[in-house]
Amino acid sequence: TSSSGGGSSSSGGSGVSTMATDRATPRNSHFLMNLPASAITFLDAFRGCLLPLHIAPQDRSGLTMPIVHCYGFTRDADDPEGDIAKQIEAVIGIRPDGLAVRIVRDVAPSKWQCCATFRVPLQLAFADDATTTTTTT
Repeated sequence: TSSSGGGSSSSGGSGVSTMATDRATPRNSHFLMNLPASAITFLDAFRGCLLPLHIAPQDRSGLTMPIVHCYGFTRDADDPEGDIAKQIEAVIGIRPDGLAVRIVRDVAPSKWQCCATFRVPLQLAFADDATTTTTTT
């Protein structure tokens, strides 16, 4: 007996680009980026991730955006949470609303592992080549 119907395709990537294939997915998605040495550098993978949904700009405000849990390291003893927030902003170009950073543990003298949790900003998820989220310093 042979199976009928179209085959399924699978991408070996991070899953960020495939989340846009199901309109219900964004409101139910959590992305755990648990490689603290480099996870923050991959946050730009969310740039334009929801463009394939073809949602008109006036209809985007009602979306519940995916939640990201991203681990990272800091050596800033005075403000570890602020340093992680700055690292995120440097990569995606904006500071996400509702960004919460917590210290997970100290991993070495003057080095902490932190977890940042935030919803993917609309501006980032629907960014295209004509739209930039990068801030100038």
